[in-house]
Amino acid sequence: MTFPIDPSGLTPAWLTTVVRDAGVLPPSAAVAHCAIEPIAEQGATSLTVRIRLDYTAPTDAPASVIAKLPGPAAMREVGRDSGIYRLETWFYSRIAAANPTWPVPRCYFANYDRTTGAFILLLEDFDAWPPGDLFTTNVDHIRRMLAAAAAVHAAAWGRPIAHERW
Repeated sequence: MTFPIDPSGLTPAWLTTVVRDAGVLPPSAAVAHCAIEPIAEQGATSLTVRIRLDYTAPTDAPASVIAKLPGPAAMREVGRDSGIYRLETWFYSRIAAANPTWPVPRCYFANYDRTTGAFILLLEDFDAWPPGDLFTTNVDHIRRMLAAAAAVHAAAWGRPIAHERW
């Protein structure tokens, strides 16, 4: 499946296909409209947006999702060459998907193009977990992040996954 590399490609039709294929949107509904909102703090190598979803029929499908896309063109080469896009896509699509009790967002779609370095992650919106910021993050937020990271590491400890080459 082709995938968008910037927010303009996050269309209702593409989102309908992806959310339906993820098993969270029934055939009786489709994405009628989507509103794309930048996340306040952006990383240097990627662009992260929240997508508010309106549906054509009542559904329990998510009201919003998070999309993570390649950053500015100058940083795409860094993301590709360092492997961060590939590793993050691999983590969500393979590792986190195989461990649904981990405290990480559910991945609805992940793809990475080795040739161009383009990638996309469409993730569950953990709206209660705002993105961190090196300068204003408070102690309670840091405690929650460390507890979640510790839970993931503890679940993988001693399992073959912990020794796979990422």
